[in-house]
Amino acid sequence: ILQFVHEMATALASKVEGTIESTLSVNLFVQCALAADQCRLDAIAYEFFTQAFVVYEDQLSQSSQQVAALELLLGALSQVRDIRQANYDTLATKLTQYVAKLVKKKEQSGMVATCAHLFWRKAEVTKQYVVGLIALVKEHLETMEPGQARADVETHYRNTLKYIEGVEF
Repeated sequence: ILQFVHEMATALASKVEGTIESTLSVNLFVQCALAADQCRLDAIAYEFFTQAFVVYEDQLSQSSQQVAALELLLGALSQVRDIRQANYDTLATKLTQYVAKLVKKKEQSGMVATCAHLFWRKAEVTKQYVVGLIALVKEHLETMEPGQARADVETHYRNTLKYIEGVEF
């Protein structure tokens, strides 16, 4: 399916009739990149992002369209979770370079500041971290004095453990 959509988005982008097709093509490439990322298809997601950048660079000349495309790319790139770090860094750097070339300084400065957040990716909560946290809570729970507060904490602790059992790490 993604290969078919890639071909269609590429065909749409190759139309020289107008910028509506180019804007739509960027949108399609970005949406497919996000779908590929959710399916943990790193190389395919990277390819879709790269094609969105190519269309941006080659076919979007109006400032308003460039800003809209960059905002879309910025939002999408901040959502990806399964692209390898090297690919992510390449995409984030390229996006920041495009943003830095915007003509209007007001748009440029705001978007550059937003791009800075691309380089501060949140650390994932690992299984080891959760196990350590559970051990710490259990230790503190054992030192609590008996009473209603402890009973409430124990109930919440058991419910939390049941929830964690269903979470995939």
